[in-house]
Amino acid sequence: MVSALILLACLTLTLFFINREENIAREVLKTQGTSSARSLAREVQMLLPGSTPEQLQSLLDRFVEEEDVVSCAIKDGKGQILAEARSGAYPPEPEQVAAFSHPISGLSPEESDVGGPLGSVWIGLSKSPWTARIASLERSATTITFFVLLVGILATLLVVQITVKPLRMLLDATQRIAKGGLAEPVEIMSSGEIRDLSEALNEMASKLQQSRSQLEEYSKTLEKKAEERTQELKERIRELSDSRMATLNILEDVKEAETELERVNEELLALDEMKSKFIGTISHELKTPFTAVKSNVDFILSGKEGDVPRNLNQYLQTIQRNTNRVQKIMEDFLSVAQIHSGRTHLEPEDVKLGKAVRDCLAEMGPIHSKHSVKVEIPNNISVYADQNRLHDVYTNLLSNALKFSPEGGEIRVSARPHDGQVLSEVSDQGLGIPVDKLESIFDEFYQVDRKNYGGTGLGLSIVKGIIQEHGGRIWVDSRPGEGSTFFFTLPASKDARDGPIEESGKGSDR
Repeated sequence: MVSALILLACLTLTLFFINREENIAREVLKTQGTSSARSLAREVQMLLPGSTPEQLQSLLDRFVEEEDVVSCAIKDGKGQILAEARSGAYPPEPEQVAAFSHPISGLSPEESDVGGPLGSVWIGLSKSPWTARIASLERSATTITFFVLLVGILATLLVVQITVKPLRMLLDATQRIAKGGLAEPVEIMSSGEIRDLSEALNEMASKLQQSRSQLEEYSKTLEKKAEERTQELKERIRELSDSRMATLNILEDVKEAETELERVNEELLALDEMKSKFIGTISHELKTPFTAVKSNVDFILSGKEGDVPRNLNQYLQTIQRNTNRVQKIMEDFLSVAQIHSGRTHLEPEDVKLGKAVRDCLAEMGPIHSKHSVKVEIPNNISVYADQNRLHDVYTNLLSNALKFSPEGGEIRVSARPHDGQVLSEVSDQGLGIPVDKLESIFDEFYQVDRKNYGGTGLGLSIVKGIIQEHGGRIWVDSRPGEGSTFFFTLPASKDARDGPIEESGKGSDR
């Protein structure tokens, strides 16, 4: 069992690092290929129009001398190849070449009969260095996995040899003595209680052997004492039985060894916690480059540096959507890691609850335009909470309510004083949650319907962690087909704790 867990952990880490290396290779090739294609397009643009085929061929011959560039070509507006070059390192397998293109837009419509792009350039980069690197990583990972598994198996066998074998020998010796084999001593190479028990067993066997010899000798001459000697022998046998019971007690120690195995299992759970910390660290390290990628893509799409080519706009929008999605996932992982490690660092202050909810809805923009959202929170209801974390709570709850509610459904947000705290409610008219799954929806990575709705399953676990960090609690009331209502409590503001809050001045519906 331990060896299997070690193997599983090694395989998981191996797959993770190989997948990360492949992603890095794709990103580097994409960046390098796009940059090289853009550079070649600029140089070709400087030669056109009026350039000769020899000039174009000379430019391509010089370009393929760059590192990792194995082929390049220039095509006109109709897709015909004007010039083409390949380096001596061009791989025979087409799948080992990553191709990238860039349009040539050198002439204005007034200077060209056609107008628009004159053609395009194509760049081919070799994947061979990255393929070799990933193959080397796979071989190294396989070797390490085999070595770790071998060490685990040997360690397991060693523990069994040291712990179980002496007990089996002692049990066999006890059974042999019980059957009358008193001449052969018990030889156990061990220490501690097992060694003391084996010595006591040998001493008792020796005494039994002496008693038996004396009985045989005295029985020939002392018939009257035979009964007494027989009784003594019975007493010795009873001692032997007691020794056997002692051996059985030793077997109970084996159960203690099983307890030790349970401790090892707890250590594996600690490894799981280490995994969570590892995910949090990786998410934190990836957050900065992803933020840079998102900022650059947003800036390009804004058109501040010029209009984006139509054929690239859809690709940039795809990058933007997926970058936002990955960034949200990383922020969720970071929130979970901070909650687990107790490093949330709350900065509580008095927050107007109605305003906080309306700010969240304003950020969501058109997302809730197809639903009826009602905010029923008195204007004088305030909580003592971290404003950013409170924003995360309502954003997650409102997003879930909007996602699982049918078009035109009503979503209601309300709050009221309750036992010195503020009790908030977020209700929807969505699908509802089965009763047998209500206790699981706040677990990490758990989703009631992952197939149809997607997501990471971290939103509600983050909400629960944030509320608990504020000293509150959260629960849900839901039935399939009747919608769900999430309840949670937060500390009232300092002013509210000094005096009662009157339930008046409700905010407007939205």
